[in-house]
Amino acid sequence: MGSGFKTFTAGTPLTASEVNNYLMEQAIPVFATTAARDAAITVPEAGMVCYINSNDANEGLYHYVGAAWYKGAGWNAPWGVLTRAFTTSTTTINAAHTAETVVVTSSAVTIPANRIIKITAGCRYASGGGVLISIGRIRRGTTTGGTEILLAYVPPVPSANAEVGAQIVGIDSGGASGSTQYVLTLAHSANTEDRNPTSIIIEDIGPSGAPA
Repeated sequence: MGSGFKTFTAGTPLTASEVNNYLMEQAIPVFATTAARDAAITVPEAGMVCYINSNDANEGLYHYVGAAWYKGAGWNAPWGVLTRAFTTSTTTINAAHTAETVVVTSSAVTIPANRIIKITAGCRYASGGGVLISIGRIRRGTTTGGTEILLAYVPPVPSANAEVGAQIVGIDSGGASGSTQYVLTLAHSANTEDRNPTSIIIEDIGPSGAPA
């Protein structure tokens, strides 16, 4: 295995060991952790690639796009799951609650311009007072006033004490660059509603254009 990353300075002798360990055996630098990478490469440049050999969830190939390091093979490949959130807490909404309520919020994630983002959100909900009609929305932002990505009618609860599960999927292409969060919101007809659990998954599924 190579020795990591080194910045060579003018006038410093280049040894055979350095050629073997920095240049020949390791064209892609390998680091034990992302922290070790960041300590060694303090000023990364767009297009840099490295491998994190951490034997945990961080392990894998990374590339730098000018704003942050991302897992994956490069700009033209899907980058996979960027962030996710899950809650098992029960939220009880009283009757006649027709305004939207934020059900689950993703963690913040930095997204470069010209990427296609897939948002998958779901929840289980039950009615305490008869037939329940619900509307789900995926929004970009942390509140009900965020930018709407998708509006969907979710399956109705047919009777009191019945429950259903719903999943809605939205695509955000363009306009999502920078530090971004997504939320699932629900509004429903005039009956008591319990929601538990809820989840949201944010995935990069590929480019919508050239690197910005």
